[in-house]
Amino acid sequence: IISLAIKIDAFGAPNGSESKKVYFIDTEGNTRLIAKLSPDLVRNRPVFHACTTLTVSADGKTLLLDCEIGNAWYIVTADIKTGETKVL
Repeated sequence: IISLAIKIDAFGAPNGSESKKVYFIDTEGNTRLIAKLSPDLVRNRPVFHACTTLTVSADGKTLLLDCEIGNAWYIVTADIKTGETKVL
């Protein structure tokens, strides 16, 4: 059994240095950082949802995140292997 979990860091990090993160959590509770939302995207705005419905691509290589940041919604892809994110 494999599970993915979203960890959202506390708001108000200094200078936007800490962005919102996506972690993999295995069945034994071990965590591994998969990706983080870019500070350029977050821009010190509150992240209300990093993902409402986590979607994994058919090939298992990419996550689709529907993010509510401030008063806007964004669709972001995250490469599971490299952590690279891209706003669509």
